[in-house]
Order: sequence, then structure tokens, then C-alpha cells
Amino acid sequence: MLDRLKRVMKKSRFKCSAAYWEKRYARGGDSGVGSYGRLACYKADMINVFVEQKNVRSVIEFGCGDGNQLSLYEVPRYTGIDVSGTAVSKCKKIFENDETKKFLSYREFSAVRNDMAPADLTVSIDVIYHLVEDRVFEAHIGDLFHFASQYVIIYSTNFDRVYENAHQVDRHFTPYVEKNIHDFHLIETIVNPYKGDDTMSDFYIYERIGSEAECTS
Repeated sequence: MLDRLKRVMKKSRFKCSAAYWEKRYARGGDSGVGSYGRLACYKADMINVFVEQKNVRSVIEFGCGDGNQLSLYEVPRYTGIDVSGTAVSKCKKIFENDETKKFLSYREFSAVRNDMAPADLTVSIDVIYHLVEDRVFEAHIGDLFHFASQYVIIYSTNFDRVYENAHQVDRHFTPYVEKNIHDFHLIETIVNPYKGDDTMSDFYIYERIGSEAECTS
């Protein structure tokens, strides 16, 4: 799988996942079909119900994108982080009058991460299968669980597949989490009813082992 991925990346002159998304947003592109229409509504509904049921008070999203998906969220306090400075600037503009939301590029996040408080919930929505570099994938998983005090929600594919378009590689990520993250466990998998050409992702919900029934932050 890795050898095929390297061949695809070389053939397409693909530099890295971060450069791809910055270039895409800088050229006026968006976060993709999953962040619009019925898929966006479906994902937002799932997040909003979970936040209400679990009394979640704070959310950190790793990979906030262009902000369209976020516009459907109903969360008390939100921090969005993205590799694209252009996307972050766009989000700051869209939500400039919303004091409950703040945004950081990964460069800004790296500068403050040691002083950054965890959130009740961290989320990764349609991100993992765009992290084509192993080290980036591993860092993303590490951040997700490190900065979650109670819950982690991942919406992603969960099988191995390499594509001709070099910015996507599906990963069977749950065994990696099980092997490397020891203070969380998978409590629910929610099968996506809209699986088809536009998405093959499902929801995976993790809870910190020994956490309280409700968030208190």
C-alpha cells in the first residue's frame, strides 16, 4: 500500500497534504461535497445531539475547513484548527462577531499548544483520509486524544485504500487507536445512512476511560 501511495504522489507531483489544502483554499476552493448539503446537515445533527446529550461545554475541531460545516454546529464554545492559513482567515471573517468561536492555523496552534487547555470534546470530520503522510496521521490522532478531556468523535472511512488522486488515502485507523491510545475506548460506531459515491465514512465515538457521565468544564 505504501509503495503504491509513493508512486501516486510522485506521478502527480504532490508535495504534502498541508500544501494541497492551502493551495486549494487559496484558489477559491472549498472543503468538499461532504461539508455541504445533506451530508453537512447529517453530520451537524449528530454533533449537536451529542453535545446536548452529554452536556458538552467546549469543542476543539482539528480540521475546521472553510467554516460551512461549522455554521450548522450548535456548541457553547468552539476552537477550530486547520493546516490552511487561508481557510482559518476565512473562518475568522465569517465568525468575526461570534465570541464563542476562535480559530488557529496549525502554525499558531504549535506556538500555544503547551498552554492550551483541553476541551470536553475533540472532533475530526472528514480529515483522516486526507492525511496521506503517516507522520501527519499519527500527529493528528495524538492531538485529538491529548486535547480531549472526555470524548473524541471521528467521522472517517475505516479501511485501507489508495487512490489515483494523491490527496486521499483511506486508513483502517481503529486498530492504530486501540494500539496507541490507552486512556480512551470506542463506545459507539454509528453507520452513515448516506453511504455512496460521495462518502463511505461512519462516526466513531470514543470516551475517556473512567470519565464522568457528563462534562463539567
